[in-house]
Amino acid sequence: MGQMGEISLHSLRSALTLIHMERRAAQVTTAVNRAITDSGVEIDTLAEATDVPSTTIRHRLANRDEWTVADLLRVGGFLRIHPATFFGETT
Repeated sequence: MGQMGEISLHSLRSALTLIHMERRAAQVTTAVNRAITDSGVEIDTLAEATDVPSTTIRHRLANRDEWTVADLLRVGGFLRIHPATFFGETT
């Protein structure tokens, strides 16, 4: 180990952590999208009610940006869904 071209254990762990985080972010986005769709609320209505710009919501639903905890709390509150639900957790 240590020669150029070899992957260190630390680098491999870092890469795997990033992959896990990206998958988790995609799962959260899928859950948020499903909740919005199931509620029948329009993105613009959600944006106005939560003070999250509609462009931000659209970018996050397209996986171009990650959801913040604050925004998940706002969206969950408006949709009357506990935010843990977005992470696959039940309350």
